[in-house]
Amino acid sequence: MEELLSLRKTLDRIDENLIELIAERFRITGEVGQIKKNNNLPSSDPERERQQMERISSLALKSGLDPEIARKVLRLLIDEAVRNHNRIKGD
Repeated sequence: MEELLSLRKTLDRIDENLIELIAERFRITGEVGQIKKNNNLPSSDPERERQQMERISSLALKSGLDPEIARKVLRLLIDEAVRNHNRIKGD
């Protein structure tokens, strides 16, 4: 039982780190959204997203993670960033 509690504490720390990283990512994508607004650029960039999916898949494989999981997480983050860019632009 002590081992289970220890693993759960480790998972809690990892979750805290993930939340901090996601928050940092969204702060930066907010800045990207402002740049896109100021330069009248589209909220989404399909080519950049495609490149990111390839890069994330490769990183996942190197880390021993199922690339599909990594792509699903990245897709969620990208979709939310694009929604935020649309809000910033007033779309």
